[in-house]
Amino acid sequence: MNKGDAEMKRFKHYFPNYILTVILVFAISGLSLFSMISESLLSPSFYISSVEKHGIYQRVINYAEDYFEKNYAVSSIPSEIYMDGLDEEIVKQAVDGKINSFFDYVSGKTDKIEETEIDFSQLEENITGFFNEFAEENNVELNDAFKKQLDKTIKAAETDINAFTNIFMLDYIEKTGIPQKIRKVYPIVSPAFYAFIAVTAICVILLVLLNIKEIKSFLYWLSVSGLCSAVIMLIPCIILKSTDYFSRLIMRTDYVYFAVTGLLNDTVDSLMNLQLVILAASAVIMVLYIIAAAISGRKEKNS
Repeated sequence: MNKGDAEMKRFKHYFPNYILTVILVFAISGLSLFSMISESLLSPSFYISSVEKHGIYQRVINYAEDYFEKNYAVSSIPSEIYMDGLDEEIVKQAVDGKINSFFDYVSGKTDKIEETEIDFSQLEENITGFFNEFAEENNVELNDAFKKQLDKTIKAAETDINAFTNIFMLDYIEKTGIPQKIRKVYPIVSPAFYAFIAVTAICVILLVLLNIKEIKSFLYWLSVSGLCSAVIMLIPCIILKSTDYFSRLIMRTDYVYFAVTGLLNDTVDSLMNLQLVILAASAVIMVLYIIAAAISGRKEKNS
């Protein structure tokens, strides 16, 4: 085969290679997105890991302590009465429970978002002990009015703590009907993920078959696909990170702010890390292509 015939054959293969590469770029991008949705956005463990990473449990405790200290002027109950029954384990139990309940509903494991059970036994004991001690010291009769006030105080404290541990405002999200919409979409995520895997695999196989006699060309097109996909996905991530975009969000409480912005930044980081892996793998493939092309060029020159 002369040089002209070789060039003609290369040109003939260029267009199908190009079309397959474009499809592969979108397939890899879709695979990345659905991987992130499946492994991160729809995984309660991702949210819990983010909460732990950003120290949200302790922030909730700090907020609660500050709240009960300020509330002392109204209730005359020292903050330690509440805080002795509210350690990090209790806060974690409440926060994690709300997250798991939300995703149990979204994933179809339950028919409604179940109330999270929190161990308030120590809190109730502390408040009851304080009331009894106060009554004994001030000769207050332990009548129905006393018991009613005690129950009211305990219930108010439990309601407050329930609110404090709702760090992602899941109760407000529930009122918007978003969980119901996610529940409908949830069954589609896994099939879509595997569909993108199938499209990616088919494109790769077709590229191999198309370039079976010149495998270095396959390496080139595969590398270009990965590089383009990674760059396309990295650009918005880099913009979000470099501008610290999520810091502009306004939340009513600091622990909600740090929980939400931390989660959003972790999501971007997760997507970025995946794209960097694709970018690095694609770069390695491109190096292999360059080496193969150089070796092939030398052989043609010497022949």
